[in-house]
Amino acid sequence: MKNVLLLSISLLWLVSGSLFAQTSPDRFRFGKVDKEDLELESCSFDPEADAMILGEKADLHFVYVNEVGFKYVYEYQVRIKVLNPDGLDYANVELRLYGADMTAREEVSDLKGFTYNLEDGSVEKEKLDRGAMFEEQISEHWTAHRFTMPRVQVGSVIEYRYSIMSDFLENLRSWEYQREIPVRFSEVKYVIPELVEGS
Repeated sequence: MKNVLLLSISLLWLVSGSLFAQTSPDRFRFGKVDKEDLELESCSFDPEADAMILGEKADLHFVYVNEVGFKYVYEYQVRIKVLNPDGLDYANVELRLYGADMTAREEVSDLKGFTYNLEDGSVEKEKLDRGAMFEEQISEHWTAHRFTMPRVQVGSVIEYRYSIMSDFLENLRSWEYQREIPVRFSEVKYVIPELVEGS
């Protein structure tokens, strides 16, 4: 008799958490940035910071794919303010994805992004090109997916989002509320089906 994993759809774990510092999640709407964030010259609670995360959030949930089984989807969104020249490096983004073989892997999709600049008092918005991401095999099982946000300068606000679909249910992506730069708003929500081992 062999063991199988049964998924109990009716029983879900909901794991969520938020960190707020001087802001509201209502201000963190993708595709729309506040002019006052573009006018920021420093982080009020870390004046020496090169950049700051204005908002960051993730949503992780499971999907069932016919003839394949369950996968998890990790949806991520971030908005970053560039405060000085050293902060320009945050325009260069690298995602590392794992793939054991062609049948078990992680894939990134739905990449979207904008760079915002304040020019003559008006908000100028530059869209990330669809073909901006390129892929590099960095080891037997790991690939790096890289892209650079357009027209980034000191004072810019950049934001991007993407989805990762993964076959590796035992290795859910972790979340850190504190980063190497200050974080104003952070929110994560994981909806995890309860796995029941039976025989």
